[in-house]
Amino acid sequence: MKRRDFLGTAALGGGAVALAGVAGCATEGDKKDIAAGGASGLHPAIAALKPMTDGIQKISVDERKARIAKAQKLMAEQKIDAIFMEGTTTMSYYVDMRWGQSERTFGVVIPAKGDVCYVSPKFEEDRAMELLKKDYGAEVRCWEEHESPYAIIAGIVKDRGVQHRRIGMEERVRFFIADGVRKAATGFEIVDATPVTAGCRIYKTAAEIALMQTATDVTLAAYRWLAPRVEAGMTCAEIGALMNAATRKLGGDPEFALALIGQILAAQVGGHDDQGVAEVDGAALPVCQAAVVQHLQQHVEDVGVGLLHLVEQHDLIGAPAH
Repeated sequence: MKRRDFLGTAALGGGAVALAGVAGCATEGDKKDIAAGGASGLHPAIAALKPMTDGIQKISVDERKARIAKAQKLMAEQKIDAIFMEGTTTMSYYVDMRWGQSERTFGVVIPAKGDVCYVSPKFEEDRAMELLKKDYGAEVRCWEEHESPYAIIAGIVKDRGVQHRRIGMEERVRFFIADGVRKAATGFEIVDATPVTAGCRIYKTAAEIALMQTATDVTLAAYRWLAPRVEAGMTCAEIGALMNAATRKLGGDPEFALALIGQILAAQVGGHDDQGVAEVDGAALPVCQAAVVQHLQQHVEDVGVGLLHLVEQHDLIGAPAH
């Protein structure tokens, strides 16, 4: 089946679902819905949805410590003295902290030996200290606006012990940071840290698999709820809002929902016009991208095709014949 044929005339990408931090409690997204008139204002039936995340088990401190220990073992095998990562999903995977990326360098150094160490702008020090989990390391080295964060990173690596003079950069570290460290760490080689990070992340524990399964269940339940409620005249934004609201009520925390209709879908890119659904009986089933569980990104090839077989068929909405 060709991708364009599968997508048909309408599709929804409800990508990146993260389990709510506290099972059964309203998420920040729910609170925003309520402030804007209530989630049930989007559709009365949303109020009847119940959380599916009761009893979920978060990744434990011991499991994250085991991840760091494994990374250090892989660094020794790869002859890497330390790896650096920004505040993305990989940092959360190891130290349970998510920061994001901006023009000011923030990240964490995981050395082959010793405790992890954070690098932060000075004015963000208090926030960094508040968010970090001391179980994995409590040291934060800060840089002022007139100072080089790259020299700070190089200094951490040197202080933790140097054997191979090689620093690994996680795959989402931006070029200006990697290049800055290269210039600041004279005599060091900057290498790809993927053999270390992927060497940890491609192997899933029972706890990770359970979280991934719950996130998938939440996503599928949201699709089952949404599919029969797509009506002629609904816009991309309205469909996406319904998907997000349903996901939140079921206990998830959606990162985005993308609905593509008509000419926008045909181009396979988002357009500026928020077209409406012309006719319901020609629409495709929603297509989901990968799920995120506690910021653990799972890249699943052709996941939409798998969901096509899992989501219940409905009288008014079904897969296109061709």
